[in-house]
Amino acid sequence: NQSYETNRRALHRQVLMYASFRDAGYFALNAVPHSKTYGYTVYQKGGDLVHSIRRFMGDSLFFPAVRAYLNHHAYGNVNSNDLRDELAASSGISMTDYFATMVGLPGFPHVSVDSFTVTPNGNNFDVAVYTRERMKGNNVSFALPVDVNFTSAVNDTVITVTANAFTNSFLFTLRSEEHTSELQSTL
Repeated sequence: NQSYETNRRALHRQVLMYASFRDAGYFALNAVPHSKTYGYTVYQKGGDLVHSIRRFMGDSLFFPAVRAYLNHHAYGNVNSNDLRDELAASSGISMTDYFATMVGLPGFPHVSVDSFTVTPNGNNFDVAVYTRERMKGNNVSFALPVDVNFTSAVNDTVITVTANAFTNSFLFTLRSEEHTSELQSTL
């Protein structure tokens, strides 16, 4: 839904712009100081993270997993590890790296295409995409699933990869003229 995506991106932009200023620092969601428990990071970055998890898992896995979490933990005390474990158990997707990155580290990931090369290979093209992670709020590299979008006049191809270092390189073999690349985080 276009409206949902527009609102999600607007929230994400607000979090990136204001969370560190409103809370006077970058905080991991599972280690927010008591004085910031009801601050911008918890409510806005936390909400942004839920949207990110939904996008990462996909609606068909996300909503049943959340229902299972709510049913299993109603009226109880929980923490982020409980949510991680329930989402993983209900969906079959390992959420360990995702939560370690998105919940357990302060700051925000930003992965962008640094450069790419295109080499003809018969009727195909070998495309090497080089990414760079820029740090915002910490100096630890995030492990982050990202979508690499290849666009041509006739076709769009999206391939999800995991950027897990300050610089990464990925090699793809594509048919025809699909060689313009754009990187979009799954955030």
